Amino acid sequence: ASQLLVFCDASRRRHGGLASVLFSEACAPPMTSSRTVPAIGSNELELQAALFALFHAGEHFPLRTLVLFSDNQDAVSRLARAKDQGCEQDPALATILPGLDLADALGRASFRWLKGHSSCRGNAIADELAAAVTAKALTYLTQLFGSPESLGSVMAGRAEEGVGQPTTVSASVSFLAQDLLSALT
Repeated sequence: ASQLLVFCDASRRRHGGLASVLFSEACAPPMTSSRTVPAIGSNELELQAALFALFHAGEHFPLRTLVLFSDNQDAVSRLARAKDQGCEQDPALATILPGLDLADALGRASFRWLKGHSSCRGNAIADELAAAVTAKALTYLTQLFGSPESLGSVMAGRAEEGVGQPTTVSASVSFLAQDLLSALT
């Protein structure tokens, strides 16, 4: 069998959206997966996206060799270095995505950088998917914590019943969510 083609990306807005796109064959339909993570620095977010894609590939094609494409040179370099020099040289790398057998994933992978926002089909799908999952997470944040009466805010307040001030907690949680949304958009 040919190598599995794996594309990854993090949200263009860098708000924590990760995307993985797998092609079992060059002309096959893509298998996609996405998730959100806490917003962190751009390079670390892109590294998380690459590790997430390796995990996704391992779930669906555990024995298949693969080529991972990323538009982040730092992520590609860090993973290639860990493969060539051993995971011991970068112990923090193994802690980023619990559940991923990093040594096995790296052993089956080769890494390629590609220019971001290129016309490459896999990269374009990953880019769109990362942005969409981020937008969805921001929508949920607004729905759940947009006001003191929103479900998430009310639930936070209920956790304080009998020990604190539920109304104050509900309002505080809502204000924190609004501050976060202002910072992210």
